[in-house]
Amino acid sequence: MPAPKITLTLARAVPQRPGVDDVPATRPQPTAAARTQILKQLKLPSAGSVFATLSPARPSIADKAALVFQHAAVIDTGVGYAWWRDREVPDSKLAPLERVLIWFKADALTKRYLVDAVVNAGMPIVWGSGGTKTCAFTVRGPQVDQSFKIAEGGGHVAFIAESPTTGWHGYELTAPEPWRFTFWYCEITRL
Repeated sequence: MPAPKITLTLARAVPQRPGVDDVPATRPQPTAAARTQILKQLKLPSAGSVFATLSPARPSIADKAALVFQHAAVIDTGVGYAWWRDREVPDSKLAPLERVLIWFKADALTKRYLVDAVVNAGMPIVWGSGGTKTCAFTVRGPQVDQSFKIAEGGGHVAFIAESPTTGWHGYELTAPEPWRFTFWYCEITRL
């Protein structure tokens, strides 16, 4: 009797997490058209050059910009998103710590930057769904304290960062309501 043929396959079975591992077919990507539209909405000139584009897949550019994800449930560097889940206790002490920190090093020639963070309320799979739920996002940092309402299907949290001095400037993006949210990317443009 011939010896049995044995084939070894090295693989690890990872259970599928509905809604988390499911990602939309079309993910948000930085575009010149989106940047121009935001500048128009903010009544700013459409001139400017991209300083840095950051995402969970590329969270830093040496000596230029970086993202820091605090208490994220998932950071997917392949697809490129970070996701925070519902908090069981809305008033928990972790609530203010569930955030994305956006850091960049202002250069000597540029005093104003457009910071555009693309997010959606809910899990990654709901990007582009056009849902009716909204999530309040807050941005805080040097000379910035703004709130934004973003629909479940996603949108842009865009703000102007003034940098009167060179060096590192940090801004925190949070969703203070006890609701899950997804962060896709951040684009920083010189104005």
